[in-house]
Amino acid sequence: MASRAYTSDKGGSLEVWLRSFHKGDVRLQVSAEGGAEPVWGPAGREIFFVSLDGTLMSVPVSASSPPELGRARPLFRVDLPPLMRPFWPRYTVTGDGERFLVVRLLRDETTLPLYAVTNWVTED
Repeated sequence: MASRAYTSDKGGSLEVWLRSFHKGDVRLQVSAEGGAEPVWGPAGREIFFVSLDGTLMSVPVSASSPPELGRARPLFRVDLPPLMRPFWPRYTVTGDGERFLVVRLLRDETTLPLYAVTNWVTED
């Protein structure tokens, strides 16, 4: 699919858009009430984004040309750190589309250790 999902504030608030490069360069608004950080699902049939209230959303995308969008549905709330770069996502989806890795904001002053495991394939 020759389409790109992106965030724009051209209308005054952050919204997620889909731009198709098929048949006349179609632009479709993905988010209805604000959103940012679009990420394509692994099969290319779904776009995820974060709504302005901090909910991770999912929107089905047809494989037609030009693409058609389904109804956005909320997945779950994410406790993200403040938005520093609205065009870079602070989450990703796994290859099977079933799990997410999300950058989280720690609420307390506790410092957690960071472990780096190297050569993990050879460890018993």
